[in-house]
Amino acid sequence: MILDATSRQAPCCHGEGDAPARAAEAKSPPLAFARAELRRYLGRMVPAGDEWAGNIELCLARDTTRTRLPAVPDAERDDAYEIQVHDGRGFIAGTNGRSVLFGVYRFLQESGCRWVRPGTAGEMVPQLSAAEYSRCRVALCEVAVNRHRGVCIEGAPSREHVLDLIDWLPRVGLNSYFIQFREAYAFYERWYRHLGNPTLAPEPFDLELARRFKAEAVDAVKQRGLLYHAVGHGWTCEAVGVPSLSWIPADHAIRPENRELLAEIKGTRDFFNRISLNTNLCYGHPEARRKIVAEIVRYAAAHPEVDYLHFWLADDMNNQCECPRCAGTRPADFYVMMLNDLDRELAARHLATRIVLLCYLDLLWPPERERIQNPSRFALMFAPITRTWSKPFPAKADAPTRELPAYQRNALVMPRDVRENLAFLQAWRRLFPELDTFDFDYHLMWAHFKDPGHGQIAQVLHEDAGCLQVHGLNGFMSCQVQRLFAPSSLPMTVLGRSLWNPAEPLERIAREALSAEFGPDWESAAKLLHELTRRFDPERLNGDAQRSAESAAALLESVPVLVNEHMETVRRNRKLGQPVQADSWGHLERYLTICTELARALAAKARGDKNTAHELWRSTLAKARAAELELAAGLDLFHFTVTWSHHQFDHVEDPVPPATSVEGQGNVEARGAHE
Repeated sequence: MILDATSRQAPCCHGEGDAPARAAEAKSPPLAFARAELRRYLGRMVPAGDEWAGNIELCLARDTTRTRLPAVPDAERDDAYEIQVHDGRGFIAGTNGRSVLFGVYRFLQESGCRWVRPGTAGEMVPQLSAAEYSRCRVALCEVAVNRHRGVCIEGAPSREHVLDLIDWLPRVGLNSYFIQFREAYAFYERWYRHLGNPTLAPEPFDLELARRFKAEAVDAVKQRGLLYHAVGHGWTCEAVGVPSLSWIPADHAIRPENRELLAEIKGTRDFFNRISLNTNLCYGHPEARRKIVAEIVRYAAAHPEVDYLHFWLADDMNNQCECPRCAGTRPADFYVMMLNDLDRELAARHLATRIVLLCYLDLLWPPERERIQNPSRFALMFAPITRTWSKPFPAKADAPTRELPAYQRNALVMPRDVRENLAFLQAWRRLFPELDTFDFDYHLMWAHFKDPGHGQIAQVLHEDAGCLQVHGLNGFMSCQVQRLFAPSSLPMTVLGRSLWNPAEPLERIAREALSAEFGPDWESAAKLLHELTRRFDPERLNGDAQRSAESAAALLESVPVLVNEHMETVRRNRKLGQPVQADSWGHLERYLTICTELARALAAKARGDKNTAHELWRSTLAKARAAELELAAGLDLFHFTVTWSHHQFDHVEDPVPPATSVEGQGNVEARGAHE
């Protein structure tokens, strides 16, 4: 227990007198939830915990004179809290209800609670006597550096995985959750149909179940006051009457008058690679633009709970209309036309919905002629999906005159270099400097699989968080698998804490996270994870570093030796008296079994022994499939398989059977250049 925690950021001043706070709690679900959480945890920590909880006032900063939180630009969207609790009595104030909840969790953390990973099995709650608790003194005043600090659903999660993650987010300072598409069907389907794991029988799953799970997730988001982001891709096909459930190739029925609105590519108007989500429309046709805008307006009117509604064009790249109406105009110009039309239609209906526009793939190239007329409606999201995640954003911004490659319709080569990606962002920002802007990035989608120790990806995440403001970015939405808490929680803890306070040293975050997760022998775990990163050499696996095949194979062949050297420590610590820490070592042991076989497969590949590599990859998959349920919160088998099968093992044992319909037996993400 920390008895005297001092401010890391802003000094606090205090006035006299308080406005009543109970009425505010009654009107605010996040405030009421914060009160319930304080009571629940203090009830487990200390005798008469409910009475102790009653000694701590929870309030909004605007409702009390006792706090002087530093000013924030927008009290509803920007987070800050003050904690002043002495001898078990005092107050926790925040700029909004969500911030009060952050303050409650921080107070409980300073009192000894730890939330290692999502779910009740990942939390540690100390047992304190009344005397111990009464000596607790927490004095903190903190302001989040970045406004946008969120996670976007991806991968193959269950209902419980999603709800547990949403519950965990505010405990590390993350304030947003993004549910893609109308129902998040594609993501839930992967789990419940167990795509890519034939050892598990498919479970009942349909569209109505996906809608129910999504509604439960939205309720959990709103209960905590998290900012709710919604939809993204899908408007283009929904506008012409075709569902946007997933990336399944299929033969979609469409009315003749709507088919004429599909993008014409090589003389044909059809669904791009038979995937509805990846199909653009003929944006030079006024009716196509009108239908998209009308579809978004209908959705916004029906869903006032959405804080940020994402309006993206189709997924994939080099799939724009080539007809005479479109060929002379950049997609971004048509996009801005629709954004302005959308703003006018929303304003006419008195809808204050914020709209997120996307700088991504073909839309990296900014508009040449059109300009956004009401910037206050919009936020710009930069999504550099083709960047390398072996290198962080530069600590200093480049000169603003960096020249972009020419726009060539349907013949674009996407940037991999981080600086080149940022040049596109700066081109947009020069045109629209007033827009609230944030990063939408993919560190924890694929790249973390190529770093089995998670050391390098945690470092890049931390450095990127420290550079966001330098490049005009007010935060980061992480598009990622939801299940990545093996071998440790480090990347997710780094994500939350670095976005809140980028100045916090990575070493301190890692020490606190790993010591809580692994207990007294945490340094042995840290050393093992560091060596896993070094020996797998993620820079080489990502194609960002040159190492001889002989050297790479030798390093990979040393992984089984490394694991054997640590296995006695791992198994000894599985018997720790603290269940969370014992479980952490158990998860690590299962994870190491998979990594050992994967290292052998990659070593054989480096030596040019393709047959042995493929045989060992199948063995790796068998071990991963056998451990999937035990490692469910730690390893997303779907994306693990896609990542390695596509990048290293020639689609051997591809995880997904061919799809036959929108509600068919599998999903294949046709990512093109994304991977």
